[in-house]
Amino acid sequence: MKFAWTDTHCRQYPLSALREVLCMSINDYRAWKLGGAAERQRCIDAQWLTVIRAIHAEIKRCLRLAAYERGSSFSRLSDQQGTRETAE
Repeated sequence: MKFAWTDTHCRQYPLSALREVLCMSINDYRAWKLGGAAERQRCIDAQWLTVIRAIHAEIKRCLRLAAYERGSSFSRLSDQQGTRETAE
């Protein structure tokens, strides 16, 4: 939306001033103007969700492995509460 607004007002104000006021990237504006998506907007939400889930699974696996090596365990209940149980 700010790119469309910028496009209508770029003849009245310098692009550098609009960029500063709207806190936008000139490169993103130019990509929008050419019809392409900005670099940071190329991934769709489903792709980001897949990446986030993969990272989360890897971190959880590493935490479980570290707990196992220390002689601790993470139960499902303690995972949800964010606490650790010590194995006896």
